[in-house]
Amino acid sequence: MKKKKKKHIGILSFIIGIVIIVFFAVPTGKENVVKPLWYNSVTKAEPLKNGQAEGRIWYRSGNIYGYTDLEGNIYLSEKSSFFTSITDSVYMDYSKVSEKFYIKNSDGILLDGFKATGYPFFDKTGKRLLVVKTDLSGISEITRNGQPKWKRDFISTITTVSVSKKLMVLGLLDGNMLILDEKGEIIYQFKPGGSKIPIIVGTAISDNENTVACIFGLEPQNILIFKRENGNFALMFSKKTDTNFRRETLLKFGWNGDFLLAEDYHGVDIVDILSGKLVRTKLKGEIRDISVLNNRMIAVIVSELNNRSYFDIVNQYGATIFHTEFNGSAGPIREIKNHIIIIGIHGGIMRLDIEGV
Repeated sequence: MKKKKKKHIGILSFIIGIVIIVFFAVPTGKENVVKPLWYNSVTKAEPLKNGQAEGRIWYRSGNIYGYTDLEGNIYLSEKSSFFTSITDSVYMDYSKVSEKFYIKNSDGILLDGFKATGYPFFDKTGKRLLVVKTDLSGISEITRNGQPKWKRDFISTITTVSVSKKLMVLGLLDGNMLILDEKGEIIYQFKPGGSKIPIIVGTAISDNENTVACIFGLEPQNILIFKRENGNFALMFSKKTDTNFRRETLLKFGWNGDFLLAEDYHGVDIVDILSGKLVRTKLKGEIRDISVLNNRMIAVIVSELNNRSYFDIVNQYGATIFHTEFNGSAGPIREIKNHIIIIGIHGGIMRLDIEGV
C-alpha cells in the first residue's frame, strides 16, 4: 500500500508542478505554457477493440509498450521481452534466442513472419527492416517476409547505428564511421585520429539527410559533424568534449538540422552548426531522452538521478525555460505535431501540450 501511495503522490506532484511552474522563452519572443491533458495507467489498461488504426501513436512506459491516441485511449498494452522495435503502424517483440520473428499491427494482429539470425529492427517509419548479425559483425536489409535486399559484413563490431529513408550511419569498434545508401553501398568512410581508444559511440542523421554526426573516441572524446555538399560528405565540425562515454550516447539533430544536441555527463551540449558555437545546458542526472520541437525552437529533455526524474525544456541558446521534477522513472518522449508530447511515467503515459500564447 505504501508503494502505491508514493506512486500516486509522485504523479500528482508532477502534474501540479507542470500546472504551476511556467517559464517563458525570452529570446524567441514566444511564451511556452506546458499543459497536462491526461494521464492513463498502462499496467491496468483494458485495450479497446475495433478502433480506427489511423492516428494511433506508439508508447513505452518502463517495460510496457503499446498504442494510444491523442485522446488517451489504449489499443495495446504488452510487456516487452528482450527487444521491442515499434513504430506507429507495426511492431516486433522477441526474446534473445529468437529465430522466428513476427510483425504485428497496432491491434496485435499478425501481419508477417520471417526467419533470421540476429536482431531485426525497423526504421522510425516502419518502412525499412534491418537485421544486425548476432555477433554484431554485419547488417542487412530484408523484406517483411525475410527476403534479402542487401547485406554487408565488417571486420570490426558494430557499436551504433542510425537509419533514415535513404541513409544509414554505422559506427564501428575500430573507430570507423560509415555512411551507406539505401542499397547498402558505402558512400563515405571516415576514421578520425587523436584519441587513445578509437571507437564510435553515437550517430545521428538530420531529417533532410544532408548532415550526419558521430561521437568518436575515448581520451579524448569528440563530437564530429559531416555536411553533404555537391553530393559528397565532408567533415565540417570537430570539438572535444568533457565526456568519455563507453556506451551508446544520445545524439539528435534539431531545428531544421541547423543544431545538434549531444548528451553530456551533466546535461546537453547544443552545437550551432552554422556558426560552430557550442553551448552547454547543465541538468541533473543521466539523460534518458531528448525530443526537439522544431517550430518552437525548444527541446524537451528527461533525465534521472537516484530514482528521481527531471523534466526540462531548453531553447537553442541553452537556457532552461521550464523545469519540474518527480519521483520515479520517465521516458521515452514522443513528439507529435511539433507541440504535443506523449511521455511514459510511473507505469502510465501522459499527454502534455506545449502552447504558445
